[in-house]
Amino acid sequence: MEAARCFDVVEDLAFPAVSPSMDEEELDELVEKYAEMIANGFDSSCTCVHIMGEMTFVFRMVFRLKTLGFRCIASTTERIAQVTPDGQKISSFQFVRFREY
Repeated sequence: MEAARCFDVVEDLAFPAVSPSMDEEELDELVEKYAEMIANGFDSSCTCVHIMGEMTFVFRMVFRLKTLGFRCIASTTERIAQVTPDGQKISSFQFVRFREY
């Protein structure tokens, strides 16, 4: 959250459930629904969209938002992996920075 303070206002939008059984047409409809919601609710000249999630949705959404003039960013993290004595792998992620798509 500290890194996000460089943005004037941070508004959280729920990421949609993207079913692995969706076909491309259904996915494109979902992308268009969210792109319209963002375009109707925010000014592209002063809005930056942080987007991470299901890869095919994110790819399509970033492409669509960029065509509408929105700046899109992703967060980068450092993965810290530990192996417990019983062989379980535990990973934690530490935020590093934002990176533009």
